[in-house]
Amino acid sequence: MRFASMTTCKTEGRSGPRVPLVLLVALAVSACVDLTPPWIAEKAVESRTGGAGTGGTATGDTAKYNFEESIQSWLVPVTTQSFTSLLRSTARYFAGAASLAGTVAATAPGKYFMAAEPPSPVVPPGATVTFHVYVPQASTIDWVQPYVLEGTPGYRWTGTKVGIADLSVGAWNTITVVVPSDAVPIESLGVQFHVDAAWTGTVYVDSIDW
Repeated sequence: MRFASMTTCKTEGRSGPRVPLVLLVALAVSACVDLTPPWIAEKAVESRTGGAGTGGTATGDTAKYNFEESIQSWLVPVTTQSFTSLLRSTARYFAGAASLAGTVAATAPGKYFMAAEPPSPVVPPGATVTFHVYVPQASTIDWVQPYVLEGTPGYRWTGTKVGIADLSVGAWNTITVVVPSDAVPIESLGVQFHVDAAWTGTVYVDSIDW
């Protein structure tokens, strides 16, 4: 769930009087066309079904977080469990040609976070943030939760938690989070993955917009 120009010419042979080579080259050239924060306990978590998204496109990804050129300052917050790597990847993508890949090496149940802290540009109150999340087949992930976390004074958490039964594994899932209309500035925007047993593998997020 995300992008040089060439000048071409073509001349055709014709019968008739011979023309000097220099003149032919000049005519051919003239006919060319240029085509050129601290983590707060989760509150008010809403569970909602995530729908499967479609595959990537070759036309680019105009979402605010598309990961086409870089990881766009996403990071792994300080938590008990941590992704072993967080990288731009072209292995899978919802749109464009790249996504954000997080590698998990879980030895026990736990939560894994990836986030933008703070998100840029600013996420306004009342916005609907759309995430695209890829969960591989045969993982031990039992739920995912895209979220936004407000800053002081309340550090209010708003997330959409989707259980594995409502996710399409081996495919892209579209999940939305609605920012409260009275939200204070957002401190963190991200995705939380929970594994219920040991597992090593990679998850992907892409094309996050609002």
